[in-house]
Amino acid sequence: MSHLLVPRSRSVLSRAWQIVRRAPLAAFYAFSLVTIEAVMALLPQHEQLAIARAASTNITHLAIDPLFVLPASAFVDQGNGFLWLPLTLILVGGLERKLGAGRTLLITFGAHLLATLISEGVLLAQIAGHAAPRSDVDIVDVGPSYVILAAIAACLVLGTWKLRFAAVVAGAIVIPGLLVGLDGFDMSAMGHLFALILGTLFAVAFTAPGRRWLADRRPAIPVPAAVAVTVRKPATVG
Repeated sequence: MSHLLVPRSRSVLSRAWQIVRRAPLAAFYAFSLVTIEAVMALLPQHEQLAIARAASTNITHLAIDPLFVLPASAFVDQGNGFLWLPLTLILVGGLERKLGAGRTLLITFGAHLLATLISEGVLLAQIAGHAAPRSDVDIVDVGPSYVILAAIAACLVLGTWKLRFAAVVAGAIVIPGLLVGLDGFDMSAMGHLFALILGTLFAVAFTAPGRRWLADRRPAIPVPAAVAVTVRKPATVG
């Protein structure tokens, strides 16, 4: 039996390597989520909370160390890795195979960054208006949900029919629960809503009509007077 398992294991490794080669960003992100989830599962509850707090994009951390917490918060999750892993491989990976790693990074993590800033801005306004307690400046705000929601929206805009079907199913599973509290301007729900909106807008920018629209509104670059040269016809002699 062992000699039969060798070619099968090689086949599995070959398929896995093909996935990594075709979608390195999605593979790296999925591997990171699983690794961090596994490490946190081995730690006591209070240490898990300490890690989540350290990576949290709350108002205090955004004021002190935004360059660390903005990316780090997308890699730390509290117990939902079983859900985000397949969605990362299917949706982020599908998007990456279509657009490439650079554009996929811009759509997903760009939406994560902006949606985080918007949601925390909403919370800051609520604290200033005494609609939320001041202690909320130190809330725990981590997880890949903004990244995944942006990927869902982008797949609906740019994906093949299979990818769009996967995005519809994924959206039906995760979106309703993530938008709870939207009517009360809950900061988390607002962040998830804007992740969907931003993912859609970024994806539209990569469609043919979107590129034409952006090109039509690109400001003309004026030629500096010092560079402009008047070419005159040389005078004839005789």
